[in-house]
Amino acid sequence: MAVLNWIVRSLDDHPFIATLLCALLCLYAYNESKKPDLRHIPILGHSNTVLSFLDIYKYRTNATAYVQQGYEQFKDSAFRIPNFRRWVVFLNGSKYLEELRKVPEEVLSSRAVVIEALQAGIILGPNFAENHYHMAIIRNQMTRKIPEFLTEIFDEVGKSFKKYLPVKQEWTPYNPNDVIVHIVSRSVNRICVGADHCRDEDLVEASLVASPHLNISSIIISLFPEFLQPCVIVHLISFPHIHIRSIFIDIHCQVDALTWLMDEADASEQSNENLALRLLLINNGALSTTTLISVHFLYHLASELHYLPLLRQEIADAVADEGWSKKGLDKMHRLDSFIKETMRMHSISVGLVGHKALQDYTFADGTFIPKGTIILTPANSIHYDESNYTDAHEFKGFRFIEGNSSEDEKGARHSFVSLTPTYLPFGYGNHACPGRFFAAAMMKLILAHLLVHYDLMLEGGGDKRPEDFFLGGLRMPNKNARLLFRQRQP
Repeated sequence: MAVLNWIVRSLDDHPFIATLLCALLCLYAYNESKKPDLRHIPILGHSNTVLSFLDIYKYRTNATAYVQQGYEQFKDSAFRIPNFRRWVVFLNGSKYLEELRKVPEEVLSSRAVVIEALQAGIILGPNFAENHYHMAIIRNQMTRKIPEFLTEIFDEVGKSFKKYLPVKQEWTPYNPNDVIVHIVSRSVNRICVGADHCRDEDLVEASLVASPHLNISSIIISLFPEFLQPCVIVHLISFPHIHIRSIFIDIHCQVDALTWLMDEADASEQSNENLALRLLLINNGALSTTTLISVHFLYHLASELHYLPLLRQEIADAVADEGWSKKGLDKMHRLDSFIKETMRMHSISVGLVGHKALQDYTFADGTFIPKGTIILTPANSIHYDESNYTDAHEFKGFRFIEGNSSEDEKGARHSFVSLTPTYLPFGYGNHACPGRFFAAAMMKLILAHLLVHYDLMLEGGGDKRPEDFFLGGLRMPNKNARLLFRQRQP
């Protein structure tokens, strides 16, 4: 009581502070009132507000085990878990996925959940949160042009490997994250800005800085309530911009992502800064996914080298028949299966197929999702479910082609870009990642080139794959491990 009296007297003596605190409390109460009412959805853990922080701690320290508990406890139903600022709802069951894939984007939005996760409206501005014309370019022009782009990407991949993995006949240690991220960056930029500019060191470094900067900034901002976020952003380092005026001058009629952006952008988007940011967003999407999966792939291959001769033989046969073309890549079924198994076991997050409810929605089983709710699917648990995959905790590089004899059975239907309710790395249905076809072609080309021209092994020998790194619900390949590389020996 004495403490309370002291607080009251202190506020009486400092009316400005008292007014400010009242204003903040009112803003906080208003912010809380805007949150969706989810009391009808069962909680994984504690319902008490204070004790729920224990569940937040569980998620932050071992999200895989925590969400797995909900996956087993709430079969074929929804459950929710606490986060620092809100509840997140997990839809647990294929029935939700089948219905979710048909729901219009303006009702349950996959774009909105990405925008909120990256805090794009705060960091990049409202235009980037509301105008998604660059996504249409990824879905349409970039996907259609994949066969034509492969010649350019193949050229850039070869040049990039010579620069970033210049090994000779001696085993040399390299961090695969550093190697792959630079090669992917130059390969993506070859399509974004053309051969004359993709090797520009300022552009490469800006591309590499953009992704972690955006992710770190979004994490910091997400720790604050919405009404404080505009105040927080001014104290963060400004989002890196690329100075690309010379690219605009020299572009002429070259067909690449930059010219498509210039053609599609309305008047308010035609500034160099806005176009550069759109390029960074396209680059960021391809860069992060392709790099993470490729490094996971290399760690698995280096720890199970018995797969290497079979992969090399298939690549050699495909290239002999079709060259380094789209048809050639499509014939690399073993490589495709190895990548798919890697993605199954190393989902980028324990929860995928994220959506934000832009309107109230009721699923067929009666589950009501109020406007503003974030929903996820427990993808990691699905990928490790023994009812979906035999020996689900065991890596089987050729799992997806075993027992399939025909080209059709090995091909598109089982490709790692083909999605099912039990395989969700790129999402599912109409809301799936539009850039996955471009990323897949580039990834296969990069990995095939590496396997043809280099030997690799774990540093120190052995067969123990480097442990993954977890940040809350996010999973990433080990950033510190190194692999040994040398030129391929006969």
